[in-house]
Amino acid sequence: MLVPVNICICSDKDSWVCNFLISEKFVSSIGFQFTLIHSHEDVKDEFLCFLVGYSQIIPRDFIKQNRFYVIHESDLPAGRGWSPVSWQVLDRKNEIVVSLIHVDEKVDSGNIVLQEKMVLQGHELLDEIRLVQITVTMRLISQFLKKLNSGNLKERPQVGVPSYYPKRTRASSEIDPSKSIADSFDLLRIVDNERYPAFFTFRGHRYILRIEKG
Repeated sequence: MLVPVNICICSDKDSWVCNFLISEKFVSSIGFQFTLIHSHEDVKDEFLCFLVGYSQIIPRDFIKQNRFYVIHESDLPAGRGWSPVSWQVLDRKNEIVVSLIHVDEKVDSGNIVLQEKMVLQGHELLDEIRLVQITVTMRLISQFLKKLNSGNLKERPQVGVPSYYPKRTRASSEIDPSKSIADSFDLLRIVDNERYPAFFTFRGHRYILRIEKG
């Protein structure tokens, strides 16, 4: 039996996570009920809110009045900031720590509540990477709720010197045409064919690349 609170997941309206969170098949496999919202301003005092794919900064007043937690895909305090999964795939990491932390005033600095690894094989393209990521995310939330219900929930501060990933832009999807496919493969794995496709400039012209498994 889950804790007697209203669970909500807050994500940007255009975030890729929404495709999973509105999927009846995916939601039915999660094991708990939640309300999907797209603004922290819609969070009520009785809500327990998890930020997943949400880019807005939570104001101090909301942090004090509500219970906010965020899922961040790095072994904090290393890898705070933007697009941690993409950056680590580019670093050829196949085991990525996913951290569920308490929201604090400074971004990605809150106490660590739970952690789990998402494991990749090194061949996955973006949609496959996202499926692994969101599956681990929802499993962490489920574990959190069970521990909260049993009174066995503990937090610990982040220890160490923090590092930060910069924000990725459309320009981040540029391929160097002088490099081999093998050298560019990890970048090709993380590009979004529709929103920010891979591209390269050659002989004065720009070309778009789209990648999918055959």
